[in-house]
Amino acid sequence: MALEPPPEGSFTSFEAAEISLHDWSESHGYAVVLKRSKKPKWKTDESGPYKYFYACDKSGESRSQASGKRQSNTRKTDCPFKLTITRKSGVWYLEVRHGEHNHEPSLNPAQYPALRKLIEAQEESIKSLTRSHVALKHILLNLLQQDPNTHIISQDLYNFRAKLKQQELRGITRIEALVNMMMEKGN
Repeated sequence: MALEPPPEGSFTSFEAAEISLHDWSESHGYAVVLKRSKKPKWKTDESGPYKYFYACDKSGESRSQASGKRQSNTRKTDCPFKLTITRKSGVWYLEVRHGEHNHEPSLNPAQYPALRKLIEAQEESIKSLTRSHVALKHILLNLLQQDPNTHIISQDLYNFRAKLKQQELRGITRIEALVNMMMEKGN
Protein backbone atom coordinates (compact mmCIF):
# COMPACT_ATOMS: atom_id res chain seq x y z
CA MET A 1 0.00 0.00 0.00
CA ALA A 2 1.46 3.35 -1.04
CA LEU A 3 1.46 6.16 1.49
CA GLU A 4 -0.30 9.23 0.18
CA PRO A 5 1.34 12.65 0.48
CA PRO A 6 -0.74 15.44 2.01
CA PRO A 7 -2.72 17.59 -0.41
CA GLU A 8 -0.90 20.71 -1.49
CA GLY A 9 -2.65 23.92 -0.56
CA SER A 10 -2.53 27.40 0.88
CA PHE A 11 -3.08 28.41 4.50
CA THR A 12 -3.59 31.66 6.38
CA SER A 13 -0.92 30.80 8.98
CA PHE A 14 2.08 28.54 9.44
CA GLU A 15 0.36 26.88 12.41
CA ALA A 16 -2.67 25.96 10.29
CA ALA A 17 -0.41 24.44 7.61
CA GLU A 18 1.58 22.48 10.19
CA ILE A 19 -1.54 21.16 11.96
CA SER A 20 -2.98 20.07 8.62
CA LEU A 21 0.30 18.33 7.74
CA HIS A 22 0.56 16.47 11.06
CA ASP A 23 -3.12 15.46 11.06
CA TRP A 24 -2.81 14.12 7.51
CA SER A 25 0.39 12.18 8.13
CA GLU A 26 -0.87 10.66 11.39
CA SER A 27 -4.12 9.52 9.81
CA HIS A 28 -2.18 7.93 6.92
CA GLY A 29 0.32 5.97 9.03
CA TYR A 30 3.49 8.06 9.04
CA ALA A 31 5.00 11.10 10.75
CA VAL A 32 6.93 14.09 9.48
CA VAL A 33 9.62 16.09 11.24
CA LEU A 34 11.05 19.54 10.70
CA LYS A 35 14.54 19.21 9.24
CA ARG A 36 15.46 22.88 8.92
CA SER A 37 14.11 26.35 8.32
CA LYS A 38 15.29 29.23 6.20
CA LYS A 39 15.23 32.93 7.08
CA PRO A 40 15.17 35.53 4.34
CA LYS A 41 18.45 37.22 3.44
CA TRP A 42 16.53 40.36 2.47
CA LYS A 43 14.57 42.84 4.57
CA THR A 44 10.93 41.96 5.04
CA ASP A 45 7.99 43.28 7.03
CA GLU A 46 7.38 39.79 8.42
CA SER A 47 9.66 38.26 11.03
CA GLY A 48 10.88 34.70 11.31
CA PRO A 49 11.64 32.01 8.75
CA TYR A 50 9.85 32.04 5.42
CA LYS A 51 10.49 28.40 4.50
CA TYR A 52 10.34 25.18 6.52
CA PHE A 53 11.69 21.88 5.22
CA TYR A 54 10.01 18.66 6.40
CA ALA A 55 10.82 15.00 5.80
CA CYS A 56 9.43 11.64 6.83
CA ASP A 57 10.67 10.73 10.30
CA LYS A 58 12.11 7.58 8.73
CA SER A 59 14.34 9.65 6.43
CA GLY A 60 18.06 9.35 7.01
CA GLU A 61 20.43 6.48 6.66
CA SER A 62 20.06 3.34 8.69
CA ARG A 63 22.86 2.73 11.18
CA SER A 64 22.11 -0.97 11.39
CA GLN A 65 25.76 -1.99 10.94
CA ALA A 66 26.92 -2.34 14.54
CA SER A 67 30.42 -1.03 15.08
CA GLY A 68 30.71 -1.83 18.77
CA LYS A 69 29.55 -4.28 21.39
CA ARG A 70 26.02 -2.96 21.56
CA GLN A 71 23.58 -4.11 18.91
CA SER A 72 21.08 -1.37 18.16
CA ASN A 73 18.14 -1.04 15.81
CA THR A 74 16.91 1.98 13.94
CA ARG A 75 13.63 3.01 12.37
CA LYS A 76 15.44 4.86 9.59
CA THR A 77 14.84 3.53 6.08
CA ASP A 78 16.34 6.40 4.07
CA CYS A 79 12.80 7.43 3.11
CA PRO A 80 12.90 10.04 0.31
CA PHE A 81 9.62 11.83 1.25
CA LYS A 82 10.10 15.62 1.50
CA LEU A 83 7.93 18.72 1.53
CA THR A 84 8.10 22.43 2.33
CA ILE A 85 5.85 25.00 3.93
CA THR A 86 6.68 28.38 2.36
CA ARG A 87 5.44 31.92 3.01
CA LYS A 88 4.77 34.02 -0.09
CA SER A 89 3.08 37.42 0.28
CA GLY A 90 1.64 36.52 3.70
CA VAL A 91 0.14 33.21 2.55
CA TRP A 92 1.63 29.84 3.55
CA TYR A 93 1.87 27.10 0.91
CA LEU A 94 2.37 23.40 1.54
CA GLU A 95 4.30 21.93 -1.38
CA VAL A 96 5.32 18.28 -1.75
CA ARG A 97 8.87 17.95 -3.14
CA HIS A 98 9.07 14.15 -3.23
CA GLY A 99 5.81 12.36 -2.48
CA GLU A 100 6.88 8.73 -2.25
CA HIS A 101 7.77 6.69 0.82
CA ASN A 102 9.82 3.48 0.87
CA HIS A 103 8.07 1.85 3.84
CA GLU A 104 4.65 0.61 4.86
CA PRO A 105 2.26 2.66 7.02
CA SER A 106 2.31 2.17 10.75
CA LEU A 107 -0.76 0.88 12.53
CA ASN A 108 0.45 2.29 15.85
CA PRO A 109 1.07 6.07 15.92
CA ALA A 110 2.76 5.74 19.34
CA GLN A 111 5.84 4.30 17.61
CA TYR A 112 6.60 7.76 16.19
CA PRO A 113 8.31 10.10 18.67
CA ALA A 114 7.21 13.03 16.50
CA LEU A 115 3.57 12.22 17.37
CA ARG A 116 4.25 11.79 21.09
CA LYS A 117 5.26 15.35 21.96
CA LEU A 118 3.80 16.65 25.20
CA ILE A 119 1.65 19.75 24.98
CA GLU A 120 1.85 22.46 27.65
CA ALA A 121 -1.31 21.34 29.47
CA GLN A 122 0.05 17.79 29.70
CA GLU A 123 3.40 19.05 31.02
CA GLU A 124 1.64 21.07 33.73
CA SER A 125 -0.47 18.07 34.68
CA ILE A 126 2.63 15.85 34.93
CA LYS A 127 4.45 18.46 37.06
CA SER A 128 1.49 18.79 39.41
CA LEU A 129 0.93 15.04 39.79
CA THR A 130 4.66 14.38 40.21
CA ARG A 131 4.85 16.95 43.05
CA SER A 132 1.90 15.14 44.66
CA HIS A 133 3.89 11.87 44.49
CA VAL A 134 1.40 10.17 42.15
CA ALA A 135 2.73 6.94 40.62
CA LEU A 136 3.80 7.05 36.99
CA LYS A 137 1.16 4.56 35.84
CA HIS A 138 -1.56 6.72 37.39
CA ILE A 139 -0.18 9.84 35.69
CA LEU A 140 -0.31 8.00 32.36
CA LEU A 141 -3.90 6.86 33.04
CA ASN A 142 -4.82 10.44 33.95
CA LEU A 143 -3.37 11.77 30.68
CA LEU A 144 -5.18 9.08 28.66
CA GLN A 145 -8.47 9.95 30.38
CA GLN A 146 -7.97 13.66 29.62
CA ASP A 147 -7.15 12.94 25.96
CA PRO A 148 -7.88 9.43 24.65
CA ASN A 149 -6.16 10.32 21.34
CA THR A 150 -2.79 11.02 22.94
CA HIS A 151 0.08 8.75 21.91
CA ILE A 152 2.23 9.25 25.02
CA ILE A 153 3.94 6.15 26.43
CA SER A 154 5.44 5.58 29.87
CA GLN A 155 8.98 6.21 28.58
CA ASP A 156 7.95 9.76 27.62
CA LEU A 157 6.85 10.32 31.22
CA TYR A 158 10.12 8.92 32.61
CA ASN A 159 12.07 11.23 30.31
CA PHE A 160 10.00 14.29 31.24
CA ARG A 161 10.33 13.59 34.97
CA ALA A 162 14.10 13.19 34.57
CA LYS A 163 14.19 16.55 32.80
CA LEU A 164 12.23 18.10 35.67
CA LYS A 165 14.68 16.72 38.23
CA GLN A 166 17.64 18.11 36.25
CA GLN A 167 16.01 21.54 36.21
CA GLU A 168 15.40 21.40 39.96
CA LEU A 169 19.03 20.46 40.64
CA ARG A 170 20.29 23.39 38.51
CA GLY A 171 23.32 21.53 37.18
CA ILE A 172 24.60 19.90 40.37
CA THR A 173 24.59 16.20 41.16
CA ARG A 174 22.04 14.63 43.49
CA ILE A 175 24.75 13.99 46.10
CA GLU A 176 25.82 17.64 45.99
CA ALA A 177 22.18 18.67 46.39
CA LEU A 178 21.81 16.35 49.38
CA VAL A 179 24.98 17.73 51.00
CA ASN A 180 23.78 21.30 50.38
CA MET A 181 20.39 20.49 51.89
CA MET A 182 22.01 18.90 54.96
CA MET A 183 24.30 21.93 55.38
CA GLU A 184 21.32 24.28 55.19
CA LYS A 185 19.36 22.22 57.75
CA GLY A 186 22.38 22.13 60.04
CA ASN A 187 22.58 25.94 60.26
